[in-house]
This record gives sequence, structure tokens and C-alpha cells, in this order.
Amino acid sequence: MGWTLRRLVNSILFGITIPQEYVCLSPEGFSHPLSAYITGTDSNTGIPVSQDLFLGYKPMVIGLSFGRFSDEARWLQLQERICISVVAGEFQGDVMWKGFMSCRESIARLILRKVDNREFGESVIFIFQGEWGQHRFLSGMHQATNRMRELVRLRKPDNYLPGNLYDQVRIGYAVPRQISIITVSDSAGRMNMFPTDLHGPVDERFYAGSMRHGGNANHQIEEFGTIALSGVRADWFRQAYALGKNHMKDLRSFEEFPLSTIRSQKLGIPLPESVVHYRELRRLDSLDAGIHRIHFYETLHEEHVLRDERSLAHIHCYYAQWRKNRKLPSEYLIR
Repeated sequence: MGWTLRRLVNSILFGITIPQEYVCLSPEGFSHPLSAYITGTDSNTGIPVSQDLFLGYKPMVIGLSFGRFSDEARWLQLQERICISVVAGEFQGDVMWKGFMSCRESIARLILRKVDNREFGESVIFIFQGEWGQHRFLSGMHQATNRMRELVRLRKPDNYLPGNLYDQVRIGYAVPRQISIITVSDSAGRMNMFPTDLHGPVDERFYAGSMRHGGNANHQIEEFGTIALSGVRADWFRQAYALGKNHMKDLRSFEEFPLSTIRSQKLGIPLPESVVHYRELRRLDSLDAGIHRIHFYETLHEEHVLRDERSLAHIHCYYAQWRKNRKLPSEYLIR
């Protein structure tokens, strides 16, 4: 089947013309982003989400961080479940919120259950696990046909997201998630380098990120206790994806990796050749959630290497298609 015919069939049957499940982009200059608001079962007020930490996909894990003594933190301490409502742009004027029903203007909603919270310095991070998600990125008919296609596709059991879980993850990836590169190294001139998009800052001093707890990458992070986390140039998207195989590989010689001429300032850890920004992180603690081990770190050093370069992130094709259907300007990097 030719490319044009295949694209036509996908558009008619599945409502998708985006050629990849996750599409790369640069978050700098990303126009018309979505906004998110938190409500609870007994609340008529939406709390804006300035940043959420996407920390897991099996199950869906979201971290929300606030100042320890803030009104938002005190309110979240009292909530067992919350709803995150996703809307286009920002609300104008007053909006009536009705707990989990949220408001009729939402494009997507996530119901989440609080499973833990940790205090770091002057901040607290609340860990929530997804229970239900619904969205309008595609029509109801096209969502149904895509669910049927998912059932008949051959998938690796570890990567398959059953039932409503995949819709929760699609909503999570309606925010551009930065693809960063983790590097670990030892004193014998060996290292590993692998990508991650399950991470984010708790505040300026502390950080969180997760790994699959059965993989070599997670073992290496726990063994060494310190890592360098690098944001990379957007035009390095193919190389970043190609490094995914290293999650299950052992340490190797520095010469086998594409490295920058600079090392991290305090720890001397090698950095990827496309680095635009990096953090040196020291592991403090962790918790498990499904297949994920969420690590909490202290930031030892942070540095911008190239301030004017565009960095790398990606979104799910459902949200990319929603943007395309509304003719929102978007520059995608197709692998």
C-alpha cells in the first residue's frame, strides 16, 4: 500500500495522519499549549498546574510539587483523590467547578489517587497514581477504532498498556515531555548513557526521576549514586531515541559513546555531544510504583552550556493530531 493511500486509510478509519506514536519537537516557541487545573471532590476552585512531573506509565504516576507551607500543599494534604482537567488556552472570567465533574470546557480529565508524599527542604512533592482518564483529542468513533487496532496488534507484554491506562498516558503526553540523557561513569573509564522522559524538578534544589526497577540503567544509578542529566539539542532526536537500547546494557568504554568535549563540573561525568544544559544529581531516596522506581535527588550543580539552542521533547500523536486538526502551528521532527 502506497504512502498516500495508507495515510488516507488511517485518516478515515483511525483519525490519525501523524506517522509516529510519539513525535519529537522543541518546547521553546511551542505555541498554544494546553493548561491544566486541579480540583477535588469537595472543591469549587481550580488550582492551576504550573508544572507536573510525569514519573510513570505503568501505572500512570504524576508528581505535583509545592512549597511545604503553601495553601496548595495544605489543601492537597487533605485530598485522597483529585481531578486534573486539561483545557485549551486559559480560562477567561469565572468558571464553575463541580468536583470531579470539572467543567464542560475540558478537553481531557484525569482522576488520580494520592499514594505518597515526600518533603525536601522547603518543598513537598505529592505522588498520585492514575485511576481513570478520558479525552477528546480524537472523536469517539476514532477512539473506538484505535482501541480495536490496539487489541489485534502484537505487542511486547511489558510495554502493553491495557484498558484505560493508555488513555491516561496519552493525556500525560499532551504536555511536551523533555527527553534528557542520563550518564553514569566509574573511575575505570567506563560509562553508560541512556534517555529518559520520566523526570522533573521538585524545586531548584531537588529533583525526581524514575527508571524501570529491573533494568541495568536503574541498577547503575543505584550503584553509583550520582548522575549527570543532560538536556540535548532538538536536532539530536534520532540519536537520543537510538540510545534507548542502552537501558539494558553494561558499562562500556568512553570511546563507544558520542561525547561532548566538556565534562560535568563537580563530578567529571561525561556529557552527550549535543548537551545544551545539564544537572549533576546525587541520589537521596526512592519509592516503587508498579514497574517504576522513582528516585529523588539533590542537585549538586546546574549549568547552561548553550543558551540559545532548542531542546528536545516529545508528545503523543493523539495530541499532535488534535493540534493539526485545529491548524495550530507545530514543527515536528519525524524520525
